[in-house]
Amino acid sequence: MEILLIRTIFLYFLFALIVAIYYTNSRSLYHTIKLEYQAVLVPLMSFTAVLFALLITFTISNLWNRYSQLRLYVIEKVNKLHILYNVLNKLPNTKNITTDIEKYILHLYKNAGSVNHFYINGLYNSIIQQTIDYVELYHPYNSNFILSNIYTGETSSQISSSTSNVFFIIALVVSILTLSAFWFLTIEDIKTQFILDFIVIFVILICLFLIYQLSNPFSSKIFGLSNSDIFLDFYQQIIHPLQV
Repeated sequence: MEILLIRTIFLYFLFALIVAIYYTNSRSLYHTIKLEYQAVLVPLMSFTAVLFALLITFTISNLWNRYSQLRLYVIEKVNKLHILYNVLNKLPNTKNITTDIEKYILHLYKNAGSVNHFYINGLYNSIIQQTIDYVELYHPYNSNFILSNIYTGETSSQISSSTSNVFFIIALVVSILTLSAFWFLTIEDIKTQFILDFIVIFVILICLFLIYQLSNPFSSKIFGLSNSDIFLDFYQQIIHPLQV
């Protein structure tokens, strides 16, 4: 993940460099704007800059908190399924349940970018129902111990859900407005102007990148919850017997 992150930042750095060159040179059109209009544009630039900073800070903070909560939820859920799997593996007549658990983990681990919500939710609900029926039929006296390792009161859709990209679209629009406003900021020293432009563009690109990645916690290649160490131990346990 570290190599992928470094490569991504480097690519964004080059992209910001190229955009900043054209962005800075495009200011030759600035002198066609009348002076009385320029007095209105300075407060507008300040307003959009403050709005962008507040919006980006709030959005990234909100998405990071959601990501952290979702990660904790997934860790707890996978750990409980892992324990349940090990318990059921030692009991007779549980092959159908353990097979569904294997399918569930394998599907999440191997299909991070294209999780079938309908399939994965139905499979998880099937695991819960089969386990409850099995315990009531064969092990009613040990039901508390076995059933404590499944979630009966939470929606399974949480494990495969992704935030919509509404936050990303809003941030993109505000970023464009911010760049448009900063276009009217002219500094006599062209080098200073270019450095400022580059920093603003690079920061905006990194912020948009973080928002998009955190909005899609399962399909994200940087923060992805599926292809991570959360599933690794469980995955390694079941992959060798299945020889996948």
